Amino acid sequence: MAFCFKEDFIMQKITEKITVAGHTAELMGYTIEKKNDWGVQDKHATIIICPGGGYHFVSDREADPVALKLITMGYNAFVLNYTCQVRYPVALEQLAQSVKLVRDNADEWNVREDKIIIMGMSAGGHLAASLGVKWNSDELKQMGYKPEEIKPNGLVLSYPVITTNKDFWHQGSFEQILGKDGIEDEKALANQSLEKLVTEDVPPVFMWHTFEDKAVPMENSLLFASALRKAGVSTEYHIFPHGPHGLALANEETARVGRPEDIEPQAAQWVDLFHSWMQALLK
Repeated sequence: MAFCFKEDFIMQKITEKITVAGHTAELMGYTIEKKNDWGVQDKHATIIICPGGGYHFVSDREADPVALKLITMGYNAFVLNYTCQVRYPVALEQLAQSVKLVRDNADEWNVREDKIIIMGMSAGGHLAASLGVKWNSDELKQMGYKPEEIKPNGLVLSYPVITTNKDFWHQGSFEQILGKDGIEDEKALANQSLEKLVTEDVPPVFMWHTFEDKAVPMENSLLFASALRKAGVSTEYHIFPHGPHGLALANEETARVGRPEDIEPQAAQWVDLFHSWMQALLK
């Protein structure tokens, strides 16, 4: 299905199904069809969005509104409605297969194969960062995945769930993917505490959080940033002083009804800062 989005390009809508262990996720994409001055179809950097929701649900506020904003900035955008309330690694495999699917269809969907970025918010940030630290791991290789097919070329993490350190963790997220018994298993917890899994192979990272976030404390991203620095991973990291958890675009478009605090102009700058980071990454 195609839509006339602006005078100079058409937006193509794509819907795909991805099934892992009997659980089906939906990958919905918006891609740009625009020919350059030589009549050749341009390829674009592509963002796969993993909305948050504590692995309990997928937040609508962090899905299409974000994708459509990215389209206006010149990026292809996909939203992964991954399966929630299921045990690890179902959602991670759904994301890995999404990256492979987008890369395999690069010519048809006008995708730059070397610029597939994963954007995750809250628990979706944990999912995105999980692939970022595990794309070339023995764990995923043993599941049959080839690193070069599922490698993300960058991570964009908004107020992400990162750590299983019980001083700062989002317990509900880990209960969803490990079960209440699983969160008592130290080995299983360690495999989800992503700051402990960072290596130099993690792709470049853009990350932001708010100082006032009480649901997922900023220490989550701070611990990840510290690990990225030690590993020598290129990282841009912003902490904004105000705003609750789950800001999405931090503007009127994604504000919850009756929640004026969801409109936070300073935090809303993350979108432009991300765009600048992306432009540098594309050079």
